[in-house]
Amino acid sequence: MKSSGMSLDMIRKKMIEKDTEEIDVRALRWKLKDLNTEVTEILNHKELSQAKKDLSKESQTLIQSLLLLLN
Repeated sequence: MKSSGMSLDMIRKKMIEKDTEEIDVRALRWKLKDLNTEVTEILNHKELSQAKKDLSKESQTLIQSLLLLLN
């Protein structure tokens, strides 16, 4: 361990950080899926042309980007 320049404590910290990052990614994916479901439900209640009138261009772009990330 010392030959690589990392102490046991440093290795433990890196492992904990890695586990935390993986958990955060999983949580983010679940949130995005929930958001996708909500957006789909909202758009199903409105006709597409009406939704385009009610949503700003920025909102439409954001929704499209999020849907692309999910797929």
